[in-house]
Amino acid sequence: GQPLVVRFDHAVHDRAAAEAALQVTTKPAQAGAWYWLSDTEVHYRPQTYWAAGTTITLAAGLFGVDLGGGVWGATSRSETIHVHDTWLAKADGHTEQMQIFHNGAPVKTMPISLGSPGHPSHVGPHVISDKQPSIVMDSCTYGVCPGQPGYYKEQVDLDERISNDGEFVHSAPW
Repeated sequence: GQPLVVRFDHAVHDRAAAEAALQVTTKPAQAGAWYWLSDTEVHYRPQTYWAAGTTITLAAGLFGVDLGGGVWGATSRSETIHVHDTWLAKADGHTEQMQIFHNGAPVKTMPISLGSPGHPSHVGPHVISDKQPSIVMDSCTYGVCPGQPGYYKEQVDLDERISNDGEFVHSAPW
């Protein structure tokens, strides 16, 4: 589920030229596409999740490429990565259960909660983008600050980020 991410030091004005210089090859072959998050960051995702055992090579042949607006590619790089096992978690808000699958086989089912009534978790596929042993979760980051009903500031363990707007899978010993 992780995208390939390319970040540029300067804004890219000719996105087509940049994409033409960024070649992704996979074994086995998997279709995918580029998506621009900003003028300096582009992500490549497969059409479906990366298949277990896939070898992915990103060849960024950017040296000398005119990226528009007076910006030229300064270097070329290549990176090859290997996708190992498939781990998938399926959360069901109706049953309040999460199932964990390893290479398609169920290995664990556990109770969950999905946000709070006023701030539910987003529905749909998520990808773990970061893991931390412990973080401080502060409701003031989304507007519920000290003195307001529902405010909290808690240290929470075993955190796996599933969005850039504060959603995590995490322990909840309470």
